[in-house]
Amino acid sequence: MAEQPHIVSDALGASEWMAKALSSSGYKADFSLESLHEIDRFFDEQAPAGKARPRGLLSEQLGQRIFGLALTSAR
Repeated sequence: MAEQPHIVSDALGASEWMAKALSSSGYKADFSLESLHEIDRFFDEQAPAGKARPRGLLSEQLGQRIFGLALTSAR
């Protein structure tokens, strides 16, 4: 079997990392349809009006976290 391109393995790793991070913060993140509602709740709570809460879960490493969230919701 051929090895996955690095971008694929990086994307899979980012989505797994984000799912674990969400779960440890009280959000259900198991790649199910219900997880999409949890990601929506996460944004409502962590970025009200589209702005990251100061000292919130999106206040640092925003690009990496958004990338991981997008992959978590797409799997």
